[in-house]
Amino acid sequence: MRNTTDRVDAVFRKTQELREKRYRRCNAFLGSVSGFCGILLFCCIYLYTGESAGYAEKGSYTASALLFENAGGYVLVAVVAFFVAAAITILIFRWKNRK
Repeated sequence: MRNTTDRVDAVFRKTQELREKRYRRCNAFLGSVSGFCGILLFCCIYLYTGESAGYAEKGSYTASALLFENAGGYVLVAVVAFFVAAAITILIFRWKNRK
């Protein structure tokens, strides 16, 4: 026969199992969303640059090369990607600290 202490322990174990299950499910969701965002980013870069995107010319490996000709799109994509990643990181930290 179970006493009150055993019942309370069983409730706490079940609660912990449910929390771990929810945590794993949320991690799987966040991983899927991150993968989708990465694929979407690559697709946007491909569509923006087109199939004729070539390599940079020799000697253009400086920061000023980003302002040359049509490289503004790369800078825009990089800035947007940075802000999206920062927002996702902040949301994850807030979600983690909420517990």
